[in-house]
Amino acid sequence: RQVDPDDFFYDGQRTTSSREMTKILKALEAEAFSDGRLAALGSAMTERSFTVAQVKAVLKVFPFGDDKVEAAALLFSRVSDQQNWFEIYAELDFDSDREALRTNPAEKNSS
Repeated sequence: RQVDPDDFFYDGQRTTSSREMTKILKALEAEAFSDGRLAALGSAMTERSFTVAQVKAVLKVFPFGDDKVEAAALLFSRVSDQQNWFEIYAELDFDSDREALRTNPAEKNSS
């Protein structure tokens, strides 16, 4: 029997396949403004989990630090490899953004 990556779950959520991730990134890029991108991301999160590598790819779609912080905070509770979360901070350009993510309620409540 072949193993299908879609057969794996994290905390009751199906892992996001590379094919799905490509579709999600295209949907985010199709939105002109960050508000639309964040709304699309919220829709895409339904019943899915993400790896830190996938979160890093999502953050690259957002041009501004505060939007990256908001996107990362949205995804935090859906990350299947939270032991690698430290890698996310390197994706943020400013100390103030890193501090904002560290103190974001979504991240604090999930840790």
